[in-house]
This record gives sequence, C-alpha cells and structure tokens, in this order.
Amino acid sequence: MSETSYLSSSESQIPNQTNIVEELIPLDQIRCLPYAVRESMREDYERLYQSIKEEGVQQPLVVARPPESEHYVLIAGGNTRLEIIQRLHEESRGSRFRDINCVVVSWPGICIAKISHLVTNDLVNGARFFERAKAILKFIDGNSDLPIDHTTSDREVSKFFTEHGFPLYRSTYAAMRYAVDFLNSYLPLSLACSFSTLDVKHIQRLENRLKSDWVAEGKSESEFNQLFIEVAQSCDHEDLDYETFRDLLTEQVVAELQDIEESSVNTLSRETVTKENSATEHCPQKSDIAPEFDTPSTYVVTKDEFCTASEFLNKCMDQEPSERIRNLAMELARRFGFRECIVLGDKGEFGFFVVDLPSEESSLTTRLVWEYLVNFSGTCEMSKDELIPNLKPDSRLYGEFQDQEFSPSLQIAKEIDLSVMWRVDSESFELLLHLWRLVFEHTEFRPDLGDTELPIEFGEQFRIAA
Repeated sequence: MSETSYLSSSESQIPNQTNIVEELIPLDQIRCLPYAVRESMREDYERLYQSIKEEGVQQPLVVARPPESEHYVLIAGGNTRLEIIQRLHEESRGSRFRDINCVVVSWPGICIAKISHLVTNDLVNGARFFERAKAILKFIDGNSDLPIDHTTSDREVSKFFTEHGFPLYRSTYAAMRYAVDFLNSYLPLSLACSFSTLDVKHIQRLENRLKSDWVAEGKSESEFNQLFIEVAQSCDHEDLDYETFRDLLTEQVVAELQDIEESSVNTLSRETVTKENSATEHCPQKSDIAPEFDTPSTYVVTKDEFCTASEFLNKCMDQEPSERIRNLAMELARRFGFRECIVLGDKGEFGFFVVDLPSEESSLTTRLVWEYLVNFSGTCEMSKDELIPNLKPDSRLYGEFQDQEFSPSLQIAKEIDLSVMWRVDSESFELLLHLWRLVFEHTEFRPDLGDTELPIEFGEQFRIAA
C-alpha cells in the first residue's frame, strides 16, 4: 500500500471551507485526534511504513488547531501515517521528519473531526460489516461529547451520521446493534468471516417471525431464545451462510412443535422457507455496499394507452436494479396521474425525487402511492434548502415551504405506516410489489416496516380499483 493510495480517500473528507493553507509544521506540534476507529491491519501498516521510509511523505497531513490549544490535531484520518512518521523520526535520531508539510484548515469542531476520522477509516480499510458495526458502536459509546448515545433511537442516530457526512441507514444501524449486542455472543465466527449486512437483517427478521409462531402455539419466549442460542452455537463457522442457518433453525422449530397437527407444521415450515427464499433469491454477492445511482441512461417511456405490468417489466428486464427502481417509480406516478411531481436527479436516494404534491382532487389511493414514492426517494429526509431550488414557484409544495419552514405533506409522508400494502388495481399492485422487492434486495435502504414481511402471493381479495 503506497501512501498516495492510503490517502486518496481521505482527501475528499477535508471540511468544506475556503480558509485552507499549506505550511511546514514541527512534528512535535502535531497530535493524533484522541480516537481511532480501528487499528490498521499489520500488513497494511508495514506496507505504508516501507512506502514512507523509501519515498518520504508524498501527501500532506490535514491538521487544524482547536481553540485555546498550542498543538495541531489531525483531521480526516492520518493517525497511522503520523505514528509511522514519528517512528521513522526516532529511528533516524531526529535527522528526518523534523517538520511536516501540512494542509491547515479551520477547526471544524470535535464532532466533525471525529466523524471525518470515522469516514476515512471506513473508506480506507474497506472493513466488513461486523468490523464497521463494532467501530460505529465503539464510536458512540466512547464519545460522551456527542449528542447521541446507546439509548438514542435508531432513526435519530441515522439522521445524525448522515447529516455529518457518514450515510447510515436506520435499519443498517439496527442490524449493527443486533449483531454486536446479541449475535456476537453465539455466532462470532460467522459474523467476522461470512455474514453481510443483509444476512444479519434476514436473521433478525427470521428470529422475530419464528418466535411469533412459537409463542402463538403456546410455548414460552424463553424456550425459543434458548433454542435459537443452541442452534447458533452448534453451527457457527467461518463459512456459514444465511440459508444454511435459516434451514437449521426452521427445522428445529418445526421439530419442537411436533404436537401441532401435521398440516400446521408443514405450513409453518413451507411458509417460513418460502418467505426467506423470496427475500434473498436475487440478492447480489456484495450486499454490504449500496449502489450509487446516477441519472439513468435509459428511461422506459410508455404512452398514455394501457400497458400491462408484465409488458412494462419486460421492457425493464435487462436494466440495472437502480434503473428499474427509477422506472417503476416513474411508471407508477404516470399511472396515478402525478408524473409531473417526480423528476430524475442525483438528490434522491435512488436517483429520483419529488418536486410537487398530487392535485387536491386526487384520490386517497393516489395520495398513498405518492407518499410511498416520497419515502423510497428519500425526499422526506431532504432539507428545505435542498428542495427549494428544484421546485417551481407555482407548485403546491413550494407554497407549503413559503408558509412555514417545513412541508406538512412531506412530514405526513415521512410518518406513514408503510407496513400497509395498499389495495390498488392488480396491475399497479404488481408494479408496487416489484418496486418493494427491488429496494429490499439490491439496496441498503429500508423504510420503517416494523415486522412486516415482503408479500409473497396476492389474490383479488387484496385489491380494489384505485
């Protein structure tokens, strides 16, 4: 690992400010920020050590001077580089690295400084999900000066990190707590070596569902907890995959409930495995990283005349998941008469965002679908300053922002209970279903669905005309 490659990710984390200068600073005046996300792997440390020893410091350190301090501290990472520079300085008996070329920025505050280190370490080290989970929780527990702690709600923690340049989805943080605080006691090897973010999320949902079935049959929750622990400990392995764990746990639960009528047992086993298979069937291999969504190169245009859901989905078949998500959103907006409310761009979670409200004459179903897309696009999480430049002055959404600092409609959309699958016409329902599955299977984004599962089958009894 060269020093240049080590720093390439951290350069983008320099706080956005104009008061930036470059100067030589005595080594003894530079301090590490008193927090490290994780130690560098030994092999990475040695490669970086050899690079700096042979080539010198190729990239300046980024430092700032806190108020009332005589020393500079590192911003946006660099603790390992500074440690190596200090070691080489001592090994050379003070003949090398007396002064260090540094980019000096204004002090951004301890919170921003610490999160800059967190972002840099995460990008540079490319840690697995469980390593990142431990780092995040250690970061929260070890910094009492932050406005969040272990008792803060998942949504507020997600909002805090995202606002400070470290996007962290609510459900991902919940999975991190579940992995570190619970699963690690029983599946340590699997978490460290094989389980991804989605694996942990699937296990959490599997546990909740099977526990609910267990309790519904009159057995105690503590008995289920003990069974779960025993199964986990018995199969923990470096190569364990989620499907194997799911099958083993389900088999044990079914066996323990053998006093139930055979048909009930078969139903429990079949439905549990079917639901989990549906949720994971098309998961990509590298599910720890949410895809980046640029403006789509292909947008499936449909004319006003009727186009069946199957025909539309066939047109999107060869597209990347991100493009299909956008196209489904656009098609649903067209079908429900608010296509002008949705635009493509890089501001939404998935490459589209909402710029207006449906007309006042719109049906309740239309309004619900609009709220659904608002949540998937992430518009309800965007600030007024982000949205206003993209709104037309004559739009209803613009009018709401002019009357007050927030939009009541977006606030309502943000709080909608997305666990309710709306009763719409069967064609629109099929599009909604595919949109739902794509978001779950190919991204890290999760709406607040509670314990709701992905719908597997649907019949006419679940639909009414829009």
